[in-house]
Amino acid sequence: MSSLPGTQPTTPDKASTYPASPLQQRILPKITDSAVFLFLALSLCLPSGYSVGALLLVMAGAVTLAAHRTTLLAAAPARLRLYAIVLVIMGCVWASDMLWREPFTARDMDRPIKYALVLLAMPAIVVGLKSTRPLQWGVWVGAWGAAVTAAWQVHVWDWDRAWGYTNAIPFGQVSLLLGIWSWAWARQAQSAAHRLFGWSAALAGIYACLASETRGAWLMLPLLVVLVLWLQPKQQPVHAQRQDTATWHHTTKKMWAVSLVLSLTVFASLWPSMQTRLAEVHTEWSAYQHQNNAATSVGQRLAHWKLAWNMGWDKPGLGWGQKAYETRKRQLVESGDAPQIVLDFGHAHHEWLDIWAKKGLLGVVALALFFAVPLVCYATAIRQSAQPSATATGQADAHTMAVCGLVMVIGYLGFGMTQVVFAHNSTSMVYLFMNLIWLAPLAAHSQHPKVDRG
Repeated sequence: MSSLPGTQPTTPDKASTYPASPLQQRILPKITDSAVFLFLALSLCLPSGYSVGALLLVMAGAVTLAAHRTTLLAAAPARLRLYAIVLVIMGCVWASDMLWREPFTARDMDRPIKYALVLLAMPAIVVGLKSTRPLQWGVWVGAWGAAVTAAWQVHVWDWDRAWGYTNAIPFGQVSLLLGIWSWAWARQAQSAAHRLFGWSAALAGIYACLASETRGAWLMLPLLVVLVLWLQPKQQPVHAQRQDTATWHHTTKKMWAVSLVLSLTVFASLWPSMQTRLAEVHTEWSAYQHQNNAATSVGQRLAHWKLAWNMGWDKPGLGWGQKAYETRKRQLVESGDAPQIVLDFGHAHHEWLDIWAKKGLLGVVALALFFAVPLVCYATAIRQSAQPSATATGQADAHTMAVCGLVMVIGYLGFGMTQVVFAHNSTSMVYLFMNLIWLAPLAAHSQHPKVDRG
């Protein structure tokens, strides 16, 4: 895998923004590469595995910022500055609880601190990441780590479903993303062995998702597969250009055939439990509609959605805030206007309705920006990757990173329809840091004068 195009300064006045000391020239970039790899590789196979890479990134970012605090802002690409702005906005929305609705507690600062840490890690990614190799191998190893964890929990420990080290729902969601990302990187792998490992990692990630029995992720699986197929690179990868076209297509067909057989095998082995989980949806939906039974997975979601929608209209401007939201829920349960089960959860199991109830219209707008800014950046990068580039490899890298970022944002939009993904530490950390990790190399690529037309 080649170095990222555009990572070196294109004008003399930007040269001073890059590290000059041996520590910053050689050690910090290696730490950054290691952090990116570890963030992905350990994300699901260890308790809070993503924290290892995140901590390294924050430390490297702090050192870089201390050395170049006066020049980094000017050198940061526009896409990263936009992402930084929405991070600040969203962090302030979460921090608002301690400002006007609730007495300050340390817990109120949990989410804002995460957003501040991403900002602190940003200089390390901007200056240090020079290759896509940590991304590629981190995704593949992470997908395999999720599969091994799922298989161990289901087949050795005999758990009812794969829970990972967080919760079954975020475990399934992140596993799905790792599987889809692995597929995207496998399409441009440099050797047959790497392509095979990438394809197997894609199947491994999807297996972990299926084993988690996370129905919200299952619903997104076909959509994300179609999205990646639709965003197939316009030209053959570099390794395909070096081979005979007929040989390349023959090898690709064999890999598809093997992947299909393995996929059907995995699907067949998990189908009984999947069938049961899917049948429960209709049963629980009917029980809520006809008997007002909210004491089920589907029923409590429907009850939460109705409750959050109505509560949002009571305070549509700024919302209730977390503690007032919980207090008001308790009052509604005591008065018989809401079922008892809603007290078992601190959120509404729907990203948009939850923030509508807690933060009002202000929160809804902030959340929309939080999704829209990265989404537009990735869509723009996909369009730009079809234009002439310095190298075919760099063009393929940019396309793959943009596709992975787009898959993540759309995946999170879908996941949020049945779960509050930002209420879980694992899914929050993945979205926050992976947007940074996908966007920074893309921003560097777009600085190449043949690509950046804006």
